[in-house]
Amino acid sequence: MTQLNAIFATLSIVLAAFLLLALLLHRHYPSQRYMHWMMLAIASMILGFSSGFLIEDGDLQLLSVVVLYTMSATLTCQTILVMTDAKRKFPATLPLAIVLAGGTVGTAVAGYPFVYNTIPFHFGCGAPLFEAGWRMFRQEPKRPVDLAIAACLMVMVVLFGVRGIGFAYLFDPVTTYADIESSKFATLTILVMALPGLTLSLLMVYRMLDTAASNYRLASQTDSLTGLLNRAAFASRVDKAGDGAFLILCDIDYFKRVNDNWGHAVGDAALVSLAELFREINVVAGRLGGEEFAVLLAGANDKQARLAAEGIRTAFSLRTIEGMPQDERLTASFGVAAVEKGDGFDKSFKRADEALYAAKNQGRNRVSFAAAQQPTESGNKPSLQSGKPSRERMQRVLDQSRLRHAG
Repeated sequence: MTQLNAIFATLSIVLAAFLLLALLLHRHYPSQRYMHWMMLAIASMILGFSSGFLIEDGDLQLLSVVVLYTMSATLTCQTILVMTDAKRKFPATLPLAIVLAGGTVGTAVAGYPFVYNTIPFHFGCGAPLFEAGWRMFRQEPKRPVDLAIAACLMVMVVLFGVRGIGFAYLFDPVTTYADIESSKFATLTILVMALPGLTLSLLMVYRMLDTAASNYRLASQTDSLTGLLNRAAFASRVDKAGDGAFLILCDIDYFKRVNDNWGHAVGDAALVSLAELFREINVVAGRLGGEEFAVLLAGANDKQARLAAEGIRTAFSLRTIEGMPQDERLTASFGVAAVEKGDGFDKSFKRADEALYAAKNQGRNRVSFAAAQQPTESGNKPSLQSGKPSRERMQRVLDQSRLRHAG
């Protein structure tokens, strides 16, 4: 076995290990859809390397290398497109890669020197890799692993170009394919290109694991039905809130009647509708359990807290719920309490809960403030980033709700 064949065999074994790892990970994380394409890209590269020492016929070996390497490059680009949720279904450079690979095969069959017909092949491999690297570089938000993947892809693009042009520059036109492939230049460039290629595989696996871990963390902090924060995650937000924060508890009135009269599916639709309202006005909200929700207003004063609670109450009372009669509306009751320094979630929740029960006892569909709440005189202007809706935004939501649900 020649030195180059030994390199091809070693790289095939290493990539086979990556392929096995990717297959095992995909069984545990099936939601990572791009893993299918990644495994196909690795498998194509393994076959390409294997052809280097399994196929003895030079022309057949050249054909297999051109087809399999080009296929691996385009599948790598497809992997990146799926990974980044691109709108495009297939690489934009796919036709170019096919044309350039076909040009290499055609000129080889026609008898043109290898040192020249190999150039379109190498650029055909580089084109989809460049598209993939550019896509990763433009990915938002920019994660360090994404930039590292983009860097590996761009390095491989440069190396493909150097290798293709290097053949034409360093070798005479009469040099055969077998002589070129066994040269030190070909061996060196294969080894150099293997480094970013293997690094790319490692980074792709790492990104998949990191994304899966992030998804699990997110799932552990959110309510599966509404997508809002769950009780534990919301309580943590309240515990970290500074001065000028208010806790608003919200409970849908007579919710049991909804489930009894129209079914639990309609009840779920009501919960989702209220959660959508919270997202429309851009507040930090959570579902504490059942039909009880909570909103955290940071950097607010008592007037802003009352405005927010009354606005949510009015807007929700105007919403139609899927599955309920058009003339039926739901209402909600609200309890508001200041998150006083050092109290945290438990004590603030107790005061807001007492205010909520007071609102229920007073006839429901109303807002009640905790008796122990001390109004603040914060002069800070409302900030959407702080989790507090502005008066203008709240008014827009109310106007839109009246127009959408009039009658």
